[in-house]
Order: sequence, then structure tokens, then C-alpha cells
Amino acid sequence: MDTEIYIGVQFEEPISWRPLMTTWFHYVANEWSRFREDNELHALNTLPIGECLQLASPLYECLQLAHHSYEQTNGLFSPYLKRQIEAHGYKRTFAQLDETSERVPNICPAPLQFCGQNTIKKVNDATVDIGGIAKGYAAFYAAKWLQSLSTTSFGIVDVGGDMEMWSHTDKVWSIGIAHPHDEAQTIATLTLQNGGIATSSTVKRSWANGKKHHLLNGQTGQMMTNDKLQITAVAKHAYIAEVAAKTSFFTEKAREHFRHVPRYIVTTNGYYAE
Repeated sequence: MDTEIYIGVQFEEPISWRPLMTTWFHYVANEWSRFREDNELHALNTLPIGECLQLASPLYECLQLAHHSYEQTNGLFSPYLKRQIEAHGYKRTFAQLDETSERVPNICPAPLQFCGQNTIKKVNDATVDIGGIAKGYAAFYAAKWLQSLSTTSFGIVDVGGDMEMWSHTDKVWSIGIAHPHDEAQTIATLTLQNGGIATSSTVKRSWANGKKHHLLNGQTGQMMTNDKLQITAVAKHAYIAEVAAKTSFFTEKAREHFRHVPRYIVTTNGYYAE
């Protein structure tokens, strides 16, 4: 996942949870990476058109949630942009990035049909990259799993800034929003007992001297080009906040669609909340 993970949880009785969380995040990092050719995601992306594949239930559920967001935003958020992001030069892990760009392929319709019982049917040759929503889902799933192990007072799962948190007491989480150009500078502080937070930025994962970044418009496959540098969203769960943050970069219509989701936006001219 190429990201730092922090988990803090208060159980009402001692319980060994770290091995489970280690196994979970290793599974996500290994099986959902588009940079590997020996995992579930690669098997899905190389599946011949018309054939079916049974996936592990977490990947199937994550893909369902991503596809629902794709439909909900009329394709503005899309998990089907693997070829497009690679054409922009993001073909390897960020530490090994090749800045060479190619012509961006045309957008195809959604390539997956969900057949139930964790089975996917491939209906065209578009390819899958679940990227950021995978982090939000991984945080959500870990939080749900931790709460199922035993009674918890409160907890937080932070997967590279995509956070899932809960509190059954008077515990309130205070989350600082860092400036996109200076992580040591906190520009605002959010307080939350239960819910999810996600932040998307054109600065943190950028290349070609800042001219390229990973935020693509799902309807065009092209990068966002406006004055927004970073958006933090607060929602019921981290994966919802991830979609809200990402799509809010693009159009007023997208921000209207998520009008119930508080957002904290950094632009080249300053910071504001909406």
C-alpha cells in the first residue's frame, strides 16, 4: 500500500488483535496492488471477456462499493482507470515512478458484472485500479473487525490519512489537517466521535515537477486542472469520504452531490470549509 498505518483501540478486556490486523493489511497490500502480476487484482484484470472469476469476499465487497460510487457519481469517480493513470506515467510504485507519458486511452463502460456469491463477470477489456477507495475500505473493514472481536470503548484506524473512528464513551477524536506543502503545519482541526475522514491531494502524489498527479476525472481520464490543492471530507465511513474528497476536485455538480458531506478545501489562494 506504500503508506503508514496507525491503529489505536481501547478494549474492555485484554485481547490479541495485532496479528489479525497485520495479516489484513498485508493481504490488502499484496492482493489489491495494480503493480503485481501474481495477485487477485491481476487475475481480474487479465480475465478474458465473457468469463467469470470468484474473488475473496473483501475484494468483491470493495469492488461493489467502488462500482456503486461510480454509478452514484455518473462515472466521475471511477475504479476503471488503470490504463489511463498508467498512460500519464504512473506505471510503478511511487518510489519507482517512470515519468514517461503516453496518449491517454478513451474511457470504456464499466467492465464488471456482479453475479453474487463473490463472482465477477468481465464484460469488456477496461481494467481496474481501486487505488484510494481501497485505503478507505481497508480502514473501514479493520475498524469493523476490531469491534467484532470484543467490546471496545473507542478506536481509530488511520491508513495513510484515510481514517475510520468510533467512540462509545465521551471520547472525541481531534484530527489535524496538514498543509499540503508542509505537513508540520496544521491548518485546521476536526473533532469527531464516529465516522470517517479522507484527504485527497494533487501535491503529495505528483510527478514531472508537479505537472502530473493521480487525481483523474473518471469521465475523461484526464487530470484535474484548477486551483484546488487538497480536499478533506468527513462522512459516515472513510471510503465514502474518499469518494467525496476526490470528486469534489472536479465540478460544482459533484460538490452538490455530496452537499451533506463537510469538506475542507485548500487552494492556491488559501483555505476554506464548505
